[in-house]
Amino acid sequence: MKKAKPEEMKIFVQSSPHRALKDYRVRRNFSPFGNIMDVARQYGIKVKVFPNGLECSAPKIRLQMFAEKLHFSHVPYQSL
Repeated sequence: MKKAKPEEMKIFVQSSPHRALKDYRVRRNFSPFGNIMDVARQYGIKVKVFPNGLECSAPKIRLQMFAEKLHFSHVPYQSL
């Protein structure tokens, strides 16, 4: 029996690929995660660069972890 391929999801990030991500949660002392492209590579996210932002795609669980980093860094994004 073949395993089902994980569901591919996409988000659109309204930012530059070189924007630094910092953790703005209370008591995290603005800990750096790296820039958006570094964090995307870390999670195996495919990124397409557009003039007004980035289209990011990956299996659901990896994209959720990436979206958490964006959320904690106050970077706007939306599901596609």
